[in-house]
Amino acid sequence: AIKFYEGHWFLVRILIFVSIYTTIKKLLIITYIYLTRQESVQCLIQRIIEFLQVRRDVLTPSPLNGLLRFFIKGDKKINHGLQASIDYLVSACMIVTLLITVLFGTILLVIQ
Repeated sequence: AIKFYEGHWFLVRILIFVSIYTTIKKLLIITYIYLTRQESVQCLIQRIIEFLQVRRDVLTPSPLNGLLRFFIKGDKKINHGLQASIDYLVSACMIVTLLITVLFGTILLVIQ
């Protein structure tokens, strides 16, 4: 009797690879088809926004709404201040780093 299957175990490995490849390919095609239909995604986003707009008073009561506005305005002012002074902060950090490096270098030279 001829044992045909003895020398062909590599075909099983190739079959596993091909099946994994085809499943990944099918999943990517299905995902691509779903994402190309932007109407469904936009409709879902619009429904979520409408849901949140209707329940806005319940989700964020007036005291929390004022507090959130206060935090947002404060965050904008801090962000604007940091953007205006970022050059000065970088320069100060570089000077401090240079001083620390020179200090440690001097200490190492004195020790030797």
